[in-house]
Amino acid sequence: MIRDYAQKNKIPYVDYYSALVDERGGLPANIAADGVHPNLEGYKIMEPIVLKTLKKLL
Repeated sequence: MIRDYAQKNKIPYVDYYSALVDERGGLPANIAADGVHPNLEGYKIMEPIVLKTLKKLL
């Protein structure tokens, strides 16, 4: 839904979910203690994903 909206409106979309989600549909404890909010390890996974998108835009 959000991806479709972004594409239709020419807004960059960064898909962190696919790289972070576990089989339960949440974030694993090693990257998010509460299963929702990423910790440093989670951000280490997210960084190259957002950088790839930013490089396309610059």
